[in-house]
Amino acid sequence: MIGFWNLVRIYFASFMVIFVFLAAPLCAKTLTSGSSKRASIIYISHERPFFVIDRGTKTGFSEDLEACVMDPTGAKIICAPIVMARSKRAAVLVDLSYIPLLERGMTVLVGGQISDKQREDLAKNKELKEALEKSVGEDEPAIPFSPLPVSIEFGYLTGVLMPIKWRETELDATKELSRRGNYWKSDKEVKSSFLGAMISFQIPLSSKFSITPGLTYRSFSPLLIDTDGWATEPNSYITASTKATMYGGFLDFYWLAYAPNAWGLYFGPGFGYDVSTLKFSAEREESASSGECASATSKVSTMPFRLNAQLTYAFKAFSMGFAMHGLVPFGTSSSFSSHLDVLTSIESDRNIENDLKETLGHKAASFGVDAALFLAKML
Repeated sequence: MIGFWNLVRIYFASFMVIFVFLAAPLCAKTLTSGSSKRASIIYISHERPFFVIDRGTKTGFSEDLEACVMDPTGAKIICAPIVMARSKRAAVLVDLSYIPLLERGMTVLVGGQISDKQREDLAKNKELKEALEKSVGEDEPAIPFSPLPVSIEFGYLTGVLMPIKWRETELDATKELSRRGNYWKSDKEVKSSFLGAMISFQIPLSSKFSITPGLTYRSFSPLLIDTDGWATEPNSYITASTKATMYGGFLDFYWLAYAPNAWGLYFGPGFGYDVSTLKFSAEREESASSGECASATSKVSTMPFRLNAQLTYAFKAFSMGFAMHGLVPFGTSSSFSSHLDVLTSIESDRNIENDLKETLGHKAASFGVDAALFLAKML
């Protein structure tokens, strides 16, 4: 029998293998990218043959350098000269036929020098130079605002360590004879979830920063425990059932740390809200009749602080990614209700309802970790 913590170690090891496998090409691309600089398209002129990138002379994007636009898979679309550069922005001259292929947010790699002929042709085009001056400006360019495309993300969510936990619980009918002690006993603590789903929307605020609101849902397989029934009814037995669901929402803030070609590595904090509902019931079964001995419903809500890391890879039609989230619960609230009709008729030296609540142990954990595999599509 594999212990809980051994299962957690195996689970973490499996995800780390996946994470390293996905991250290795990204690191290799970053280390082998040489001296090329990276920028993103923030404005495309559909009347004049140029586009504007979000880097300028402060970060080494000077005039006379060549800029290459990359598609999501890392393939080059076109290479063209930087014809005007200011402190925070630069303009790239491109053949008008390529304009329909360009999109805001595309990656631009900047590298070698342009030719003397390109430089001479530029100097003769005064009308274009005036248009560039208006779009690039000196410090704050007069670029019309249009939002970057929003992406929808959906995928499989699993909880390595849940922010809310509870225990498998059963009714100990042998206590009926002595009428002393706790009528409930627990088997093991439930801390993990292997079945869940998530949906979110990545909303870019700039080429490097985005916010991501989303929803989550987790389901847990019903736990059934059969035990012997009342000592006065030798042919009876009791079935205890524990069912749980968990749903929530979150708002994450992501910063793009690395983005070589089709890869993207993101980090950032966030906040969430999770609600867990736990339903417990104990039913007596015997040859003549059956009936419910006890039932209870417990709800716990918490607002976890989230620490996020996300790795994505872009294909032509969609992207796929892997994310891990550290969860630190706070602001916890709870409610508990029960129906113990059969048991309340038994004289006991204990509060049976409080014993059940304590034995279930449905409460917020000190911390949690979950992971997600997802697909993303631009809207």
